[in-house]
Amino acid sequence: MKERLVGIFCLVGFIGLIIFGILSDTSQTRNAKTEPNSKKDDNSQRYIDLGKAQADKRNYFAAISWYDLVIKHDPANAEPYQYRGRAKVELKQYAAAIVDYDKAISLDPNAIDAYNDRGWAKYLLGQEDAAIADYDMTLRLDPDNARAYGNRGMAKYYLGQEDAAIADLDAAIRSHPAHNELYRVRGWLKYRLEQYFDAITDLDTAIRLNPNNTLAYYYRGLAKRKIGGRAQGYGDLTRAQELAEKQGDLERAREIRDAMGLR
Repeated sequence: MKERLVGIFCLVGFIGLIIFGILSDTSQTRNAKTEPNSKKDDNSQRYIDLGKAQADKRNYFAAISWYDLVIKHDPANAEPYQYRGRAKVELKQYAAAIVDYDKAISLDPNAIDAYNDRGWAKYLLGQEDAAIADYDMTLRLDPDNARAYGNRGMAKYYLGQEDAAIADLDAAIRSHPAHNELYRVRGWLKYRLEQYFDAITDLDTAIRLNPNNTLAYYYRGLAKRKIGGRAQGYGDLTRAQELAEKQGDLERAREIRDAMGLR
C-alpha cells in the first residue's frame, strides 16, 4: 500500500513539474513577445531623435538614413515617414516626399502635421488646389493650426485669391497674436500686393517677435527700397544675409546677395 501511495505521489509530482514547466515556458514566450517590441519602440524613438538632430544641422541625407533604419525595423510607425518626407522636401525631392506623407497618413489618418507637410510639398510643386485641400484637412483636425492658415494663405494668393489669402492670415493672427511667422507671411503677401507700408508694419512686428527672422529682414529690405529707402533697405538685406549664413542657409544667402546686386 505504501509503495502504491509513493508511486501515486511521484506521479502527481511529475505531472506538477510538467504543468509548471509549461506555464513557465508560456510566461517566457509571452515576455519574449513583449520585450523586443518595447526595445524596438525605444530604439525607434532614439533613431528618430538622431535623424532630427542631423536634419537640424542640415545633414538631410544622414537624417534620411536614420529614418530608413526606423522604417526597416518598425514599418507600422507613421512618424519616420513624416520626418523623412520633411528631409526630402529640403532636398527638393517633393514628389518623393509626398509618397512618404501618403504612407504616414495611411498609417495614422489623424496625423495633423503630415497633412500640413504634404500640402506644403504640393504647394512647392505648383499644385495649389491640392495643397489647399490638405490645409483644409489640417484645419478640420486642428481648427487653431496657425501654420495651416499661413500656408493656405500663400496657396490662395498664387490662385489669385488675394482677399481670401489675407483673410486667412488675419484670422490666424487674431488667434496667435505673438506668432512671428504669421506676421512675416502677411507682410510678404502685402509686399507682393504692392502694399509696401503695410508690409513694413507687419515685418517690423515679425522682427520684434523674432530678431533672427531672416525672411522678415529680407522682405522688409525689399519693401523699403520700393518706397525709396535704399540705404535702410540695404541695411535690412545685409542683416538678412548675415543671418542666412549664420544659420547655414547658403542658398538663401546667395539669393539675398543677388537682390543686393552683389556676386
